[in-house]
Amino acid sequence: MGGQVGGIRFSRSALLLIGAMMVIAVGISSCAKPPTAEVDAAKAAIASATAKEAAEYAPVELRAAQDSIAKAEVEITTQLGKFALFRSYKKATALVLSAQAKGQEAEQAAIANKEKFRKDSEAAIAQTEQLIAQVKTFMASKEVQALKRGKETREALKQIEAELAAADTSLITQVKPLHQQEKYKNSLNAAKGLNGQVNALMQEVQSAITEKKFISRMPKSGM
Repeated sequence: MGGQVGGIRFSRSALLLIGAMMVIAVGISSCAKPPTAEVDAAKAAIASATAKEAAEYAPVELRAAQDSIAKAEVEITTQLGKFALFRSYKKATALVLSAQAKGQEAEQAAIANKEKFRKDSEAAIAQTEQLIAQVKTFMASKEVQALKRGKETREALKQIEAELAAADTSLITQVKPLHQQEKYKNSLNAAKGLNGQVNALMQEVQSAITEKKFISRMPKSGM
């Protein structure tokens, strides 16, 4: 037995085939679709974090977001390779949403960390400025000036003064510009380096004064 469809007679097997094809067509049209909008949102979050210098100030958080979106894209590609009725984007969607959240976290971390480095850099520069001023004052003291009576100590002090002046110049022409350019990591490290150099100069002069005092207390031979 058969039937008619649109005035056309079909056999029973043909009708069953048409029905099955219609069911498949409906099934395919209602199949799961890739989370395209979610992917775009996640990529936008990562791009925003990158614009906020997350690569510099929140590299771990940014890498986590990038890894998640990369895994999501691999999963989407895997699902697209399957027959339409068997595709599922649940795992991919979860990865994409995770990537978006991590991208947002990276942006917030970058903002917070950059601000911390700004404050630390500012403090280090101020501390180094103060230390240089202190050493300059110390170098002008009577104790240090007395060291210039000896030829060797006079030459040594001249070298120390030159190195102190170089540190001061470096602070003004190199470190401060880095801070102004918002390269806070670089300016912080440079300020700390100068601080260490100036401290070493101070200790060198103090050691020379201590040594002179020790020598002056030694009994003179032949007395």
